Amino acid sequence: MRLRPTLPAIVLCCIGILIAITDDQASCEVSQGNETIQLLQAEEADTVSFQQQIYFTGPNGGETVAHIGTYRVQAVAFTALRLIPFGNKAAFVIKAEETRHEEDIASPVALLVTDEMSLVHVVLLLPEHKGLEAMGSANPDRSRGSRRLLKPTELHEAFMQKRTGSDLRAP
Repeated sequence: MRLRPTLPAIVLCCIGILIAITDDQASCEVSQGNETIQLLQAEEADTVSFQQQIYFTGPNGGETVAHIGTYRVQAVAFTALRLIPFGNKAAFVIKAEETRHEEDIASPVALLVTDEMSLVHVVLLLPEHKGLEAMGSANPDRSRGSRRLLKPTELHEAFMQKRTGSDLRAP
């Protein structure tokens, strides 16, 4: 009958273990949640979303169309950007020009800006104050012609809006 006094001790020990396991699982879930949020924020940094079709010039001079949707933006050498659509659609390359910016960043940040002439600028800010900028238009006739790169102040404004989560004037 000496087992009876140890039974409450065993039950208390089991309860303590269950509490420790539950606590550990909860902290693990919170940690995984934070990692997921950080990954989503990092992914969002290099993406742009089009609300309508945008016509760009491809690297060979032909017309390239970005359809409605979200795209990851990557640099291709120093003269082009690769737009990778989410889903099972093919990636494509658009002509870009080198630009400079004033932001201190550790990884690429993609910006989407519509200027006063309704031209759409896809800009990939890169570390070391470098970047690539492609220009397009919702009107296929305007995808070529006179263009100007965004000024560093315009890039800074767009960067700050993206950083704070504000919507840019979406095309």
